[in-house]
Amino acid sequence: MNQTFADQIRAARSANTPLLAIETADNNAAIQRIAAALSNKTPLIQWDVVRGWTPVETVIDGAWVVNQAGVAAMAKCHSGKELMNPVASLEEALNLPGKQSEPFEPGSILFIHNGHEYLKDPDFSQALFNPRDKFKSNMRTIILLGPAFTLPAQLAQHVTVLDDPLPTTEELATVLKSFGGTGLKLTEDEERRAVEALLGLGTFAAEQSVATSLKVNGSVTLDFDRLWARKRKMIKSTPGLEVWEGGETFADIGG
Repeated sequence: MNQTFADQIRAARSANTPLLAIETADNNAAIQRIAAALSNKTPLIQWDVVRGWTPVETVIDGAWVVNQAGVAAMAKCHSGKELMNPVASLEEALNLPGKQSEPFEPGSILFIHNGHEYLKDPDFSQALFNPRDKFKSNMRTIILLGPAFTLPAQLAQHVTVLDDPLPTTEELATVLKSFGGTGLKLTEDEERRAVEALLGLGTFAAEQSVATSLKVNGSVTLDFDRLWARKRKMIKSTPGLEVWEGGETFADIGG
């Protein structure tokens, strides 16, 4: 049986895997899924080049909730906006709390947004490697987030790369149902067609595509042409991807 993304995260944590890179179309959505898969006692901190360190916030019962374990972990470190430099952030990560047995407290996780951007920097690669053994010893984890990762040779044997899969048809159907409050009502066939138009998009992108494809004319309906047009535009704006819009049919195939 194939492991779900949540299963892979839990397995990596159980094995004390210290360095992860997650290929994802949506960093924030990936963090939300990881947080949901782990104990709320897990200190969750995130870093980006604009905000420095901030505690992770997750949506629970429709409300944003700050990870208090992350707040407490940050209080033990030099953190916040002074850690704008990614190398300095990785060095400071050594001060994050690890696993405790009595009472049980999981080790910290530091998320690095757009980590793929920094891997060509030898200083960053070294700073990422340095905490490997200490992090493995007490369940601490650094997680790089980005759309794709090409690991330099010096990290290829040390960083585990996982894939955060795009939403399934069932998850996309849930996205469509979330628009019920707008008055949108789809038949079974319309829902199937809409899901087909959304396949290949991340959750956030799918939500935005549906929101911008709603038509209000007495009742709320979905503009399928606009839905497909937005998907084609998003694909074309992705480097390396293209949509072929030729008029060929199977009848044109020869040989």
